[in-house]
Amino acid sequence: MSATRSRWAAIGAAVAVSMGAGGVLTTSASVDFGVRTVLVPITPCRLIDTRRPTDNVGPRATPLGAGEIYEAAVRGANGRCTIPSDAVAVELSIVAVNATAASFLTAFPSDVLRPNASNLNWVANQAPTSGSVKAALSANGHVSFFNLAG
Repeated sequence: MSATRSRWAAIGAAVAVSMGAGGVLTTSASVDFGVRTVLVPITPCRLIDTRRPTDNVGPRATPLGAGEIYEAAVRGANGRCTIPSDAVAVELSIVAVNATAASFLTAFPSDVLRPNASNLNWVANQAPTSGSVKAALSANGHVSFFNLAG
């Protein structure tokens, strides 16, 4: 293992990004190419919650619309979290709530094209749907979320 170690910061961040009228939850971590990653657990925290103002955490308090991409800052102090400055990926625990249409969510680094893949799938009017995904961060420490429909 090289002297340079990347950090994998595992958090329980509740990132609720509303889809149509739904939500998303997230946790944070890090990955680097050519260097072994090291898992660094941190205290669970809420990074983003875009639901109504009483639940809101972070800069957005509106649902993530159909076909919309939302970019979220992850590294540093964001929401109720402080993510290590050397984190290069996140482990996301995402949850869709109150979805208005069958859809899917994709999480990906903000500085690359959105992949043709989904990390969470749901149908309208069902109980909250959760899933987990690992997503690399962009060079500036951001991750983006894409909502297909609602």
